[in-house]
Amino acid sequence: MRTVNLDHLSANPILPEVQEAMIDAVRGNYGNPSSQHSIGEKASEVLERSRESVARLITAAVPREVVFTSGGTESVNHAV
Repeated sequence: MRTVNLDHLSANPILPEVQEAMIDAVRGNYGNPSSQHSIGEKASEVLERSRESVARLITAAVPREVVFTSGGTESVNHAV
């Protein structure tokens, strides 16, 4: 029997290079970016570089326009 995934947007396969980047981030930058200790400051730097990269990719006027959320519901609530 053939499987048809009707929830592809919520549970889609991840490109191998994206998966590797995510694993590297979790292993090396696990700090809270709002914390004021060295691990948190490193995580904050990585977060801001990511924000700048995404802003360039989508041609946002400024990086602060890019908001990262934990998932779809949070994103929808933020937009509303």
